[in-house]
Amino acid sequence: MTSLTQTQTLFPKSLTLLASLVLVRGPYVKPRDVVRFFGIEDRGVITHVGTLINALRKAGLAKRFNNSRPRRYFIKPWVVERITTYGFKCFFNAQCPHVKSCPIR
Repeated sequence: MTSLTQTQTLFPKSLTLLASLVLVRGPYVKPRDVVRFFGIEDRGVITHVGTLINALRKAGLAKRFNNSRPRRYFIKPWVVERITTYGFKCFFNAQCPHVKSCPIR
């Protein structure tokens, strides 16, 4: 499996896991919580969830909570609210009222 195909396969799964993780854990998340709460041991999925959380941080929607490892992130409350309400519907071509103005996308 090529790297691009693997990324396209992991992306929807990682988005779903990140949305579920925010629902279960709240605004303080770390990629390793996927193992603890969902029992997923796949390193590729854990890494991809961490990449998504870091992308939120780079966009200014999350903040690194600690500098030590494992890194923990604080996702801003309004972003958590939008994720819990709408999930990542815009990435799955589902109806979302904030598709045009969504900073997460």
